[in-house]
Amino acid sequence: MINLFKFIKAGIKIIRLYNCLFVLFTVFLGAFFLSFDTSMSILPKILFVGLSAFFIAAGGYVINDVYDYEIDKINKPNRVLPSRKMKLNTAYVFSICLFLIGIVFAILTYNIWCILIALINSILLYNYAKHFKKIFLIGNLVVAWNASSTFIFGALITLNLKNIISLVLISFFYTLLREFIKCIEDYEGDKADSAKTITVLLGLRKTLYLSYIPAMITVLSFNLMYILNQISIELFYILNIIIVIPFIVFYYIMHKSLHRVIVANVQKYMKLNMLSVVLLYVVYDFFKVRI
Repeated sequence: MINLFKFIKAGIKIIRLYNCLFVLFTVFLGAFFLSFDTSMSILPKILFVGLSAFFIAAGGYVINDVYDYEIDKINKPNRVLPSRKMKLNTAYVFSICLFLIGIVFAILTYNIWCILIALINSILLYNYAKHFKKIFLIGNLVVAWNASSTFIFGALITLNLKNIISLVLISFFYTLLREFIKCIEDYEGDKADSAKTITVLLGLRKTLYLSYIPAMITVLSFNLMYILNQISIELFYILNIIIVIPFIVFYYIMHKSLHRVIVANVQKYMKLNMLSVVLLYVVYDFFKVRI
C-alpha cells in the first residue's frame, strides 16, 4: 500500500500534472473559443479529445525524463528519476501506457484527423525524447508544434479552426522562442551529453540573438491577424501590451546576464506570460467579443 502511494505520488509529479491540465484546458479553448452554437451531443467527443491530449502530453513528459536521466542528474537532480523515486524501467512502461491511453481516447472521437494527430504527436514526443531533442532545431520545432496542436485538436471537433488561427500562431512561435531560451538554460547538461542543440553548436550569445526570430514572428503574427481582420482592435492592442512589453524586459535581463539561474527565471516568467495570453482569449470569449 505504501509502495502504491509512493508510485502515485511520483507518477503525478513526473507527468507535470498542472502542465497536463493546462493542455486539457487549451483543447477546450480550441473547441469553444467564440463558438456559440456547440451542440451538446458533441461534448463527449470534446472531453475524449481533451483527455487524449492530456495523456499524450503526460506520456511525453515521462519518456522525456527517461531519456534525459543523465542530463537531469546534472541540470535537475531533484526530479523524480534522478532522485530515485521511480525506476527507469517503470517510468518507460508508464510512458508507453500513457501514450496508448491517449490514442484510445482519440479513437473514441471517431474523428480521423484527431486520431491522426494523436498518433503523430505520440510518435513525435517519443522520438523527441530519444533523438530529436539532440538534433539542431528539429526538437524545438516538435515541441512548438505539440504546444500549438492542442488548440487544433479541440477545434477539429467543433469545426472552429478559423477562430483560433491567431492563437495557434502565437502559441507556436512563442513556444519556439521559449525552446531557444530553454536551450540556453540547459547548456551545461546538453554539452556534457554531447547533444547537438542550438546552444551547444552556436554558443549562448548567438542562440540569444537567434531567438529574436521567433520573438519577432510572434509579434508579427497577431499584427498580421489584425491587418486581415482576424482579430479585433481591442485584442490587438492588449496583445501588444502583454507580449511586446514583457519581451523587451526579458531580453533586457538576458542581455545583462546569461547565467543559468537568471535564464531559468526568465523562461519561467515566459511560461506565465504565455498563460496570460491564453487567459486573455478566455476573457474575450466570455464576453463574446468576436474576432
